[in-house]
Amino acid sequence: CCFVLTDLGKLYGWGSGETQQLGPNQQYDVFYPIEIDIPYNNENENDEYIIDFQCYYVNCAALSNKGNIFVWGYSFTDSPTKINQKDHTFQHLALGASYLIFR
Repeated sequence: CCFVLTDLGKLYGWGSGETQQLGPNQQYDVFYPIEIDIPYNNENENDEYIIDFQCYYVNCAALSNKGNIFVWGYSFTDSPTKINQKDHTFQHLALGASYLIFR
């Protein structure tokens, strides 16, 4: 897969969706950019947007300006899912073959 993060915080992807990196119902090859639907669950979704994104092989992770982390792909879920973090917000994330680090 290939991904691009716009200056407005929108995430787009294309390529192989075989392991759910492109979200639900996208398990086939996609030859043009499609927006990755991030479920912010805010009243005004324009207040939250993606500021960082990591992808490794079959997994993806995104960090929002509100400090929320969303994960998806083969080892997680078939669509972006917010990590339950109680009262914590995060500023950085890293994703690799067998780890997800956030602080």
